[in-house]
Parts: sequence; C-alpha cells; structure tokens
Amino acid sequence: MGDVYVRRRLVVGGGAAALAGLVTWHPFKHGGDLNAAAPGSRSTQPMSSRSGGRVDASILARAMDAALGTRAADVSAAAYDRSTGATFSYHPTLTNICASIVKVLILASVAHTRRVAGGSLTATDRDLAEDMITESDNNAATELYRRGGGAPAAQRVANALGMKNTRPNVRWGLTTTTATDQVLLVRALAYGHPFLQAADRAYIFDLMGRVDPGQSFGIGTLPQGVKGVKVQVKNGWLPYNPGLWHDNSIGHVQGPGRDYAAAILSTRNASDAAGRALITKAAAVLYTHLGH
Repeated sequence: MGDVYVRRRLVVGGGAAALAGLVTWHPFKHGGDLNAAAPGSRSTQPMSSRSGGRVDASILARAMDAALGTRAADVSAAAYDRSTGATFSYHPTLTNICASIVKVLILASVAHTRRVAGGSLTATDRDLAEDMITESDNNAATELYRRGGGAPAAQRVANALGMKNTRPNVRWGLTTTTATDQVLLVRALAYGHPFLQAADRAYIFDLMGRVDPGQSFGIGTLPQGVKGVKVQVKNGWLPYNPGLWHDNSIGHVQGPGRDYAAAILSTRNASDAAGRALITKAAAVLYTHLGH
C-alpha cells in the first residue's frame, strides 16, 4: 500500500506513531462480505464495444472470466463509460480493504474541509499530498488524514458522492469499499460533482497523472505502443494475512476512442507481484472493450 518510500521531501512524525495506518492493523479473515465471491452478480447494463456499438455486459464479463481464470472470484471491477453513460460491474458485492487507494478519498476530504473553512489546500497540505499520491507515502497519508478530519470527514465525502458501501476506518488503510463505490469517486473527479470544487478535482488528477512509474500497474498500464492516451491512477497493495495480498487500482483513462473511470479490487493474492499482474490483466480487458 505504498510501503516502499522512494523520496521524502517532508518528514512527518516517526517511529510507530507515523506508521499507525500500516503496522498496527488487525488481519481480516476470509469469509463474510469482505471476501465472499459474488457469482451471478454482474451488471446487465449495456456497454460500448470497440466498434462503437453497444453490447450486453455479459460479453465483457465473459472476457474478464477468461482473462482471470481460476482467480476470477477474487476480483471485482467496475467502469463508467462516459460516451454511453453506462456502468459495468463485475462481482459488485465484493467488499475489499482499500489499502492505498483510499489516499484519493483522503485528499478529497482534506480539500473539502479546507473549502468549508473558507480556504483551500495549504502549502504543507500540497507537499504532503504530492508525497501521498505520487509516491504513496504512508507518513504523509497519516498526517493528512489527521489534518482533514479523519474518518468522519472521509465518510462525509463518501456519503455525498453516493459511496454507500464505503466505511472509512480510523486506520485509514483498513477502510472498506467496493469497486462500484470507487468508480463513483473517480467519476466525480473526472467529470465533476457539486460537492468537489473544480480546482481541487484538477489538482488531485494532476497528482494521479504523475504517479511514480513503478506504481502505475493495473489501470495505469497501457498496451505497448499506445500514444495519446492519458491516465490518472492510484494503486494500493497490502499484505493482510501471512502470504496473502490485496492489490487494488482506481483511475481514469482518456484518449482517442475511450473515456472511462474504472476500479479494480483484488484479494487472496499469493504475492504482491501476483496481485499486480492479476489486476493488470483485468485492466487490459476494460481497455479493450471500452474503446470505440
């Protein structure tokens, strides 16, 4: 979940307190809503195909099944296609731990808190935000979470955006969510929402467009040779049980023939590398089927 630090321009705190969002979490067990697969729970809304026509979502779901194979039940995905106004959902009831994708919600909550107080993000806020988003720095996230009002402030933003299945946690990385909720967040950033000011949305997307290349897997991975396509992405990775990982990706893809907001969440990965590879496969399916 951003637990590898490449650069620190502004150090906030230290020791165990600074890593409170990371090392003091309690591992989740399998079972219940958190890890339950959702067979037969895919969306039936039509989506766009590469030819520009509209196809049943079952075609995209079958492509996901084929790409993910035996791991399909461990992945949930959602995408909003702006050109058609349709939303695709794959295992939409699968609830997952956010890990570092929650950092986008954290920054949105800080920005909203500042606006309510009659101001805007401070210089220190921005220094922390750059580290938190572009490098996935956990110390910066912990400090910004505190500055922005913590879980209650993040919950207010989630509620305002219609994220009904998102529950911010005091330990921010344990926030739970669904892929469809995360698409609502990315959609609000990409296409506007009354609750978020345009300048704040643009700033968050600017940072998501400058994520460290080593952290741009999943939705941030484009087919080789593709030009003219812009991606804003935030990924998260977290070992939540011995030998098992969550790997998640949220983002926006825009270029010739495509404009969509997407989220891919995965669980029960044997390693971080395996999880990254899995969600990158899912992202490739979305990229292929959401082109026109």
